[in-house]
Amino acid sequence: MSDIFPPTVLAQPKTPPPHQPAEPVPIPESTPRSLKQSSYHQNSVSKKRLEDVKRRLAKEMDDQFVEVSVETFMDAFVPGIDPDEQVQEKFVSFADECYKRTESHMYPNMCEVIQSVLDTCSKDRLAAKATGNWPDFSDKDSQTQKKPDVTIYPTTDAAERAYKLADADLKKKSKSQQLYGAHTSWAWSLLPIELKSTRHTERPFYFGQEGFLRPTSGGSIGRGQISDYAANLMRRQHRLFCFMIVVAGRHARLLRWDRVGAVVSKDFDFVADPGMLQNFFYRFGNMDSAQRGFDPTVKLARAEYVEEMKEHVEGLSGYHKKCFEDALSHQTTWPLYEVTVHRDDVIDNDLMPRTKESAERLSGTQRSGEGPEESSDVSEKTKSHEDEKRFTFIVGKYRAASYSPTGRATKGYVAFDMFLKKLVFVKDTWRVKSSRVPTERQVYEDLWKHQVKNIVTPLCGGDVRALRSDGGAVFHVTETQKYLKTNESARVQYRLIVYEVCQPLQDYKDSRQLIKVLYDALRSHRDAWERARILHRDISVGNVMIEWDGTSFRGILNDWDLCKYKDDLKNGPIQPQRSGTWQFMSALLLKDPKKLQEVSDDLESFVHLTNWLVLRYHEHGLSGDPEVLKTHVTGTYDAYTTGAAGDVGGDLKFYHMNGGHIPFGPIVSAPLEMLTMALAEVCKEHYQAVVPQAVPSITRSQPVQRNVPQDADESEDEETAEAVPIVSETLAVRSPSRATLSTHKAIMAAFRKCLWIDADDKVDDQFATFSTPASVHRTIGSSTKRKSTSGNPSSANKRRRVSSEQFGSTGTGISSLDVSLPVVTEDGADV
Repeated sequence: MSDIFPPTVLAQPKTPPPHQPAEPVPIPESTPRSLKQSSYHQNSVSKKRLEDVKRRLAKEMDDQFVEVSVETFMDAFVPGIDPDEQVQEKFVSFADECYKRTESHMYPNMCEVIQSVLDTCSKDRLAAKATGNWPDFSDKDSQTQKKPDVTIYPTTDAAERAYKLADADLKKKSKSQQLYGAHTSWAWSLLPIELKSTRHTERPFYFGQEGFLRPTSGGSIGRGQISDYAANLMRRQHRLFCFMIVVAGRHARLLRWDRVGAVVSKDFDFVADPGMLQNFFYRFGNMDSAQRGFDPTVKLARAEYVEEMKEHVEGLSGYHKKCFEDALSHQTTWPLYEVTVHRDDVIDNDLMPRTKESAERLSGTQRSGEGPEESSDVSEKTKSHEDEKRFTFIVGKYRAASYSPTGRATKGYVAFDMFLKKLVFVKDTWRVKSSRVPTERQVYEDLWKHQVKNIVTPLCGGDVRALRSDGGAVFHVTETQKYLKTNESARVQYRLIVYEVCQPLQDYKDSRQLIKVLYDALRSHRDAWERARILHRDISVGNVMIEWDGTSFRGILNDWDLCKYKDDLKNGPIQPQRSGTWQFMSALLLKDPKKLQEVSDDLESFVHLTNWLVLRYHEHGLSGDPEVLKTHVTGTYDAYTTGAAGDVGGDLKFYHMNGGHIPFGPIVSAPLEMLTMALAEVCKEHYQAVVPQAVPSITRSQPVQRNVPQDADESEDEETAEAVPIVSETLAVRSPSRATLSTHKAIMAAFRKCLWIDADDKVDDQFATFSTPASVHRTIGSSTKRKSTSGNPSSANKRRRVSSEQFGSTGTGISSLDVSLPVVTEDGADV
């Protein structure tokens, strides 16, 4: 790479542009970007080892653990009274000899002691089960086969169907295993308990000695393991927080997790002093569901509601039908729930026509033909029931969810609106509690006010709260930040319900539809920035969606909860860290974790998204060799290193953007070949404008008039005479005025030119082969229907391949690139 970035040129100071002052100008820093397991995992083709997943989770969490005394923990989080002496006489004692051995030897006594305590509680009947041998196979999305050693469950019929072992599982098992053995069921787990021996290398904390977090590799894996438990439990259930216990030998620690972190008690010897642990179980057994961490605005769905839902969705087809069937087909391990919203959260906005029908739920009158007619003999109980029903939504298995225990923890559900009698979409998240951060409802209202195209219609939105008996409300806010020494913001649960149920972007049928959907999203992004002064800041495969009404489709730019208003972009960070979607971030953001995010970064994300989808669903120069394709994808989109400044990456992205390279060409699809080439030139011109260059060439733009289809946006007539890059001059450093991604014109012109070209060219998911043994790999040409514009199928053998030199010695990045290159922002200031 020395011919691209000669050290002598990189070492030279950059002369400020003439209109800039010669003195250095301080540049505001953005919130540092962190690679979170959640956003990284969902789009990564790199199948990490279990230990790597746990280490990654531990890295996320290590600053989010905080230690307090046992007394502080119990007083703050475990309400209730302790058992009297008469009750304590019924408790089984902890057997010292059991806790000197391995975990499996601890199971029977631990379960017996816990059960003896729970049996004295009056609240509801709970069961302690040994689950360490039986993982939860119902969770196909799980990164690991998680199975805590002991789990406390409810004993309802529905719960027992999920965790009870079959007779075949119990054959040849010991008496204690037959009595206490059970499947792990994250849908019904009330309290997971992890047991470790005193010599286990993966003890997450110090036990029986001074210290808190064990700094060893094993300690990191252990913290990742319990973080994984917490993430999975709160992902599968409607939770505000959850409890956990970690045991090492005869010592234990109590934990309480929420979306900021985990409060951990100091360790204590429960064999020498059994009262501490027994008191915890006694109080836990007498808690109500809200005190155990469950969302009080969510409860198991009533059978009559489920039957009513079934009656109204019989006519569904396509994606909506699939969503509904998925929700109904796994009720044992994915129960149906009623989600209730507050009436103050219902939106009635004249600018959003679809909110008018929904807002009728506020009127107190029944919709025509629905429910009982109002009359004087209708009981108050019936009226109350019908009033509650207006604000109720039925949800089942989520469509998307976070894999991290902390942060926004977004979960999305296709839901049935009991008032509108139709499917809607429910988004549940934990937003930062700050007056400086607008809610997503406020953002959507601003977007609609400024007539931004291709966005969804919010029906309800607001911070979630539970009603008190006196009529007041208790908002769902995290607690861990009160104990952390870092300046961590509280998070508040937020719920948004939108009218449209959109399909994932990956469901597009061909390149023409893909280009149109991405173009629609670009128009939305442009309108938001130019009209509402809002920057999205998280362009990704999950945030561009397809709305299909049966006859036509459009692209939707979704999920605006990471957006920022233009006036706030340079005001400095609000949060200690912010995560986006790693695979689609711009190269410059990945290389500098504190770089201020700009329009160009979002627009570059559209380019990465386009290329990523081409690599996955269309034939190209790497299609015939899955191993080379995987190397390219992991090196370009997944690679990262962790240093003192945080997680960094983007070396290959930078190389390709800066040089205008398309290392996976040629592309069989004519419109995608044309589009990727145009986007590469746009990116090359931009990078050579904002990054000091050693290559003595310059790209100049020459206007070329293009024909505009009749259904093109009239406001874009001016953009049709768009720039076509050509090589013409020589300069060492480009002028910032040629930063082609600083506005939407060039990139939208590239998409618009390819909009009306038909091509039936989508193939099967080529990333799916990455997890297939090499012996059964087949080329795209032999396993999928191939519509090639290049003629000869054997041409795949002649396509370019990515040489090992492009990836450096490791195959995951360009080791010789300088990750601290000086960068010029779009207004010409040096960073």
